Amino acid sequence: MTGLSLPDATDADASLVAIAGDPDRIPRKGAEKARRWLQDGTGSM
Repeated sequence: MTGLSLPDATDADASLVAIAGDPDRIPRKGAEKARRWLQDGTGSM
């Protein structure tokens, strides 16, 4: 996590990943990887 949005954030109870665009061009595997990255970075489940 870069800390640009919430500089003092170190953990979270929940997170939200919003992905917009043409569904045919956004791989599901990439979206799941982004979700896991955010969970790992925030300590959420």
